[in-house]
Amino acid sequence: PDMFPRDLCQALEALQSNAPSHAPVHSVAAVEAAFQRPIKELFTAWEAEPIASGSIAQIHRARLSPQAAAQCQLPANTLVAVKVRHPGVGVLMARDFVLMERAARTAGMLPGFKQLRLDESVRQFGGPLQEQLDLSVEAQHLDRFGRNFKSRRNVKFPTPIYPFVKQDVLVESFEPGSAINGYVAASAAYAAQAAMSALADDNSS
Repeated sequence: PDMFPRDLCQALEALQSNAPSHAPVHSVAAVEAAFQRPIKELFTAWEAEPIASGSIAQIHRARLSPQAAAQCQLPANTLVAVKVRHPGVGVLMARDFVLMERAARTAGMLPGFKQLRLDESVRQFGGPLQEQLDLSVEAQHLDRFGRNFKSRRNVKFPTPIYPFVKQDVLVESFEPGSAINGYVAASAAYAAQAAMSALADDNSS
């Protein structure tokens, strides 16, 4: 909020979990195609309505069937989060980056913009975003986070549930939590209050 207008921040914030969702039938088809099994063999319960939808994928809540749970060495009916990539998101992202690269090259021809190397910035920005399309890469990152923070009791990340990890579908442990923006807002309010208290102390001395 200190760098960009509040309305822009709110619009970007919505892309985290309130982006438009795809049809439930696509999620079922994607899961069945990824694991080559009917969804009823994988889950005893499946919530068609996603609990969150981001710019890359949406998340459904489900419970592992006894057969699927045995493969993962987990109890039957374990609550899980199933992340399903949006259809066509890779094509859309590729198109957007082509447009961004063209705009960066055009801007680079203008006086004062060449030294900014906007085209190089776009390429560097594009690499990590392309990785986000592959949910199996996300699973690797979650594994690493879990190892790096295993000694922290107050920090927990979802755990990928193998072998149910594919490029377009990721099954992971369901971890209840709160959006980080709430903590950021609380931290900002606390910092503002501390600053006002310090200012009042200075004025009174």
